[in-house]
Amino acid sequence: MGPMRLLPDKSGISWVPYLCLSPVLLVPLNAYFGRTSPGEWLATGLAVAIFLPLYFWSFWVRGWKAVLPLAGMATLGLLIVPFNSSANVFLLYASALVGFLGDTKRSVAALAVIVGAIALQSWLVGYSVGYWAPTIVMAVVFGGFCINWTEAERSNARLHMKQEEIERLATIAERERIGRDLHDLLGHTLSLNVLKARLANKLINKDVDKASQEISDIEQISRDALQEVRDAVQGYRSAGFSGELENALLALEAADITGEFSTADITLEPTQDCVLAMTLREAITNVIRHSDAKRCHVSLSTSDAAIKLEIVDDGRGGRFVEGSGLSGMRERLISNGGALNIDSSDGMKVTASLPSKSSRQTPQLTLVKTAGAQ
Repeated sequence: MGPMRLLPDKSGISWVPYLCLSPVLLVPLNAYFGRTSPGEWLATGLAVAIFLPLYFWSFWVRGWKAVLPLAGMATLGLLIVPFNSSANVFLLYASALVGFLGDTKRSVAALAVIVGAIALQSWLVGYSVGYWAPTIVMAVVFGGFCINWTEAERSNARLHMKQEEIERLATIAERERIGRDLHDLLGHTLSLNVLKARLANKLINKDVDKASQEISDIEQISRDALQEVRDAVQGYRSAGFSGELENALLALEAADITGEFSTADITLEPTQDCVLAMTLREAITNVIRHSDAKRCHVSLSTSDAAIKLEIVDDGRGGRFVEGSGLSGMRERLISNGGALNIDSSDGMKVTASLPSKSSRQTPQLTLVKTAGAQ
């Protein structure tokens, strides 16, 4: 808890320290009405003059340094009380400062010392119950309130720090999610455009009409990708699983890979639809880029336990390195309670599963690779 501001500010609480000074007026008023001697008046004036800097200093120190103004106020109270009973307000101010010591045990110990000093002086001097009982009760109340208040302030500060950390982690997670989505949205499209541009370049001198068609496809795919990026910014991250099936067929045909599709009639929740669409997109992109496959089979099935998407190709399989695409696929599935299985022993088989409405699975990742896989 930081020091309190004493100068006016927009918070509207700068007047509180000055308002809290009002009980000090009891000290000179008691001296006036009690017909004290000039020497007692002088002692009272000096006590108030010493108290004021100690009081304002107390708002700027915390921890062990708060012992200094606290001890000064308590000493003033004990010295002046014998001839001005209203000086017990100095003891009450000292009791209210114990919370500034920064540690609950230390604060309670300091309050106990103040209460003990009041009780000891009252016993030695013979003060009446009408003096020491109210003073001790008020000291305990003020001290306990201040200890509780400062502890609440520390708890709120820790809670605020935790909230800031949660917000920071959420921001990092959101950046990672956006990075995965951009990779999935643009990586597939750019790969497809590269294939079509390569094909158009081969056909330009052999079949101008066919080359022109490929170039037109590139233009349309680019327009679709631009729209998908706009949709992603607005929160609509893909055309859905059915749309990705059509895109997958187009991409496989452009890469001269025979596509076989087998999908059950399944009603997907929006989140499931988005996750499976992104998974299919990334898997088909990897088949086209890396597999050297001739055939690729895509199937979507469901059971009471899970919805399962399989992408199987007859490519080279074997060694593979999990890049950002597969990592993003895995993280997306796991964050939605699903699992990912990759088997590269014979071609490549990617199996993505999500829990159905009637069952939730424990997130997991299983990789099955050939010997020497990285």
